[in-house]
Amino acid sequence: MLENTGFFNLFSNSSRIPRTGNAVQEINKASAFFISSLDEISKIPYGKTKSYKQVAEKIKQPKAARAVGRASGANRIPIIVPCHRVVGSSGELVGYSGGGGLLFKSYLQLLEKK
Repeated sequence: MLENTGFFNLFSNSSRIPRTGNAVQEINKASAFFISSLDEISKIPYGKTKSYKQVAEKIKQPKAARAVGRASGANRIPIIVPCHRVVGSSGELVGYSGGGGLLFKSYLQLLEKK
């Protein structure tokens, strides 16, 4: 399951995944912080949420909550890396890189809680 293993670990740990294509090229050009942020976000279980601060702490960058938010906002594959599961520190909805903005983020969270 992607939630438990981290999406980006699949690229570094498997020789069966091709190393070409636009998505893989973008991942190869990304910073280590960006990849670790999105990788940690990809581990958030279905129906659960974490704050940007919690993600930052998990990747051992406790003062980088805003940077995690920027990385999440730059997520080009929100259907795979579920950035809708990341919320503000007090649980409020803030930002969403997928189409539809906060309304769609709210819808996805409600859908997962059912």
